[in-house]
Amino acid sequence: FAPALHVIAMKYIKSKKYKKAIEILEKNAALGYSPSLIFLANAYDKGQYGLSIDYKKAFKFFKKAAPANSEATVKLGIYYFNGYGCKTNFKKAKKCFDSCIKNNDSNAYYFAALMNLSKDYPKADILLAHDYASKAAELGHSGAMGLYGSLILKSSSSDPYLRKRGEEWIKKGARNGAENAIRLAKEYNIDY
Repeated sequence: FAPALHVIAMKYIKSKKYKKAIEILEKNAALGYSPSLIFLANAYDKGQYGLSIDYKKAFKFFKKAAPANSEATVKLGIYYFNGYGCKTNFKKAKKCFDSCIKNNDSNAYYFAALMNLSKDYPKADILLAHDYASKAAELGHSGAMGLYGSLILKSSSSDPYLRKRGEEWIKKGARNGAENAIRLAKEYNIDY
């Protein structure tokens, strides 16, 4: 029942009948149907499909979808970390990221790396950030490629081998369209 309604809602979205689509998705979300929960959470997060940005609603939908969905769990961690739609809670953010890291989720590694680089995070750890960025990059996360490359360059710019390795990660991220890697390539004068 819920999957069929979700398909119908997506057809309404495609034909730009957003109000009808949102009504169906809201009903599905009330039933706990994960794809509808995630769709609505992302729509409220970005202010799409006739909805205004509403972080409290997005948070509610990510939280409801999180137990069964890695994407929602990572987004919930981001919300906890930044205090979007909730109070900032580093412990809960870490728990979200850690639960997805167990499943080798590249986004979880990437955002755990960013959290460990943040001056706002009381337990920030540059070495852990380096490890997480490395793992996310190796798993193919293009944003992490740029981040990992910049961490290598900042920590060992005098070592030619490591400098080349850092530049290669930035190039790879830039070639994959990661905005941070493109910016870093320009900053470090790296052709990609």
